[in-house]
Amino acid sequence: MLKRKSLRKLNRDTDARKRLFRQLIKSMAAKGQLVTSLAKAKAVRPQIEKLVTRAKNNSLANLRRLIAATGDMTTAQNLLKAGEVFKNRPGGYTRLIRLARRAGDASEQVRLEWVEPVMIGKPIKREIAPATKNSGPLHPSDSEAAKAKEKAAQKTKKIEKKEKIKGKNTKVKSSTTRRKAKSGKS
Repeated sequence: MLKRKSLRKLNRDTDARKRLFRQLIKSMAAKGQLVTSLAKAKAVRPQIEKLVTRAKNNSLANLRRLIAATGDMTTAQNLLKAGEVFKNRPGGYTRLIRLARRAGDASEQVRLEWVEPVMIGKPIKREIAPATKNSGPLHPSDSEAAKAKEKAAQKTKKIEKKEKIKGKNTKVKSSTTRRKAKSGKS
């Protein structure tokens, strides 16, 4: 019987557990969802619910308490935005969705997400029209990725040219083949 045992230790000492919960809360506030193990999600869910309940009343005192609990101003502001969304809801701001078991250790995985969509920051605007030769990339990061790939290809071409000029063989012989070459054995 687990009477008066409200804390889940998760096989960690106090400091490690606090750091873990802060990181889980931070990623939940930033992304709006969180994929983790079932035990961690069940442990952090009540804390997230309490923080959102506190964030529903947007005051300086509550902002300071959110900053103290999360250790981060942006996380506190994101929780305040979530508090505005859930202003009329009496509780139950998150849901757990079970996922497939993790391949490495077969632990139960879940996705912890908001019940209602919470807009955090500015939404990314994407073009709806299909890309053509003359149109630019759909997303600014697409052009940056293409530039990075092109730059990497140019570097490899330069290295290959230098190798050809020097006449070096790109294959490195292992120590056993070097010994055989010295002794004259094949």
